[in-house]
Amino acid sequence: MKWNEKKHNESSGTEIYHSDFDNKAEEISEKFYAYGKNNHLNIVLIGKTGAGKSTLINAIFGENMAITGVGKPITPKTEAFTSPTNPNFKIYDTKGIELSEPDKAFNEVSKLIISKQKTRDTGDDIDFIFYCIATTDARVQDFDIKLVKRLINKTSVPVVVVLTKSIDEDETKQMKVELDKENISVAAVNSVPKKTKAGEIESYGIEELVDYVYKNIENTRSKIEFAKMQKASLKTKKDSALVAIHTASVASGAVGAIPIPGADAPLIVITQLGMLTSINSIFDIKVSDGFLKDILLDVLAANLGKAAAKALIKLIPVAGEVIDAGVAIAFTETLGFGYLNLLLKYPNILEIGKSLPPEFLEYLKEEIKNINFKKH
Repeated sequence: MKWNEKKHNESSGTEIYHSDFDNKAEEISEKFYAYGKNNHLNIVLIGKTGAGKSTLINAIFGENMAITGVGKPITPKTEAFTSPTNPNFKIYDTKGIELSEPDKAFNEVSKLIISKQKTRDTGDDIDFIFYCIATTDARVQDFDIKLVKRLINKTSVPVVVVLTKSIDEDETKQMKVELDKENISVAAVNSVPKKTKAGEIESYGIEELVDYVYKNIENTRSKIEFAKMQKASLKTKKDSALVAIHTASVASGAVGAIPIPGADAPLIVITQLGMLTSINSIFDIKVSDGFLKDILLDVLAANLGKAAAKALIKLIPVAGEVIDAGVAIAFTETLGFGYLNLLLKYPNILEIGKSLPPEFLEYLKEEIKNINFKKH
């Protein structure tokens, strides 16, 4: 269905065209896609050769960042590696830094952080530092603790020590105790399954690490980008999607709190379209704009019948010329939660041109029945 089709406005008895809606929906959709493109994520990796840095990154993001190769030189001892799927995601590997000299090592890392903060583009700022120590080393060195504490106390960037290759339970526990005593955030992981004499040790700890990093990234755009890029934690993607739903619901309520003539720009629909676009971005799902519009239209037609024609501009019932704020919030939340629940239940079901599963619309039908569409 084309959204610039001619429609009959029952309230006025006139025919109207929805080309304005189509144009504005395309415009807002482009803005949401542009917002995604302007997101950024910059992570610094610290750790000696063999600390499992490359394996860790691949386990978190599900792609080979090739940090074992040669990256773009940033400083004499630091190289940058750009994601093959996202030019706004960079890893800075400090593999040339001698960690046994913590003062010099700190100066090098600090120099990198400051140089990125001085650029005009906030997208260059460092978002997180991963300090990797292999538990196969059997101990945390004094210079590790000294360097990490200086990074925590002297920079504005969050730091986590990642104990990689955490196969031996006793060694891992002891190293965690040492770091806990120093009030240093630590995560123990085994990035890939490992065969030992005692049997195979499964991978573990990556999801918990991802959840921790997501909660502690300060920059909002970087937080969104991290949730999108990481492939290890469905919980993190869900949490990020819930923020998008809440933001859209609040925005819808704000629109519903003021008089809006029925023929004006469909602000609530555009907000809902942006919400669905944001959720798709977080889950890295590629669908057409028309597909999202069809979701809104199908839900409307299935639940509101003839009333849909009166409120097609805003996709929810109105009282006179004013949309009820409570209704706007409830409808937007229901749509967002329904869409999110579908993705969590069928994470691979949405493809370009593929029909919506019947259970999705059925879920929304039942939920929307509980919304009081009368003016409060």
